[in-house]
Amino acid sequence: MTIQAYRAPHAVQINGELHKAGTVFHADPSQVQVGDKWEKVTEAQAASIEASTNHVPDDADLEALPKTALQAVAYLRHVPGIAALDTDGLKTAIRASYEPKL
Repeated sequence: MTIQAYRAPHAVQINGELHKAGTVFHADPSQVQVGDKWEKVTEAQAASIEASTNHVPDDADLEALPKTALQAVAYLRHVPGIAALDTDGLKTAIRASYEPKL
């Protein structure tokens, strides 16, 4: 039994789980009929695709938080210099911490 990572240009249902078009899914080719348009991807490619299609947490939750809670979130996100930031600065820094690092 060899599990392989795939990506398809259309929605795919495997073992009762629906995978959206373009997302990575894993299947055992000996147990499922591989579709003609399925693209076999390596684990490194799968990780890259999943990272690029993962949903970034919504910002709406930040709007309702008081400053102390924002400082706690910023601390957990490893934002530097949180003590000097006001509420809007904390929100901006937290949002920026979700951006990919180059």
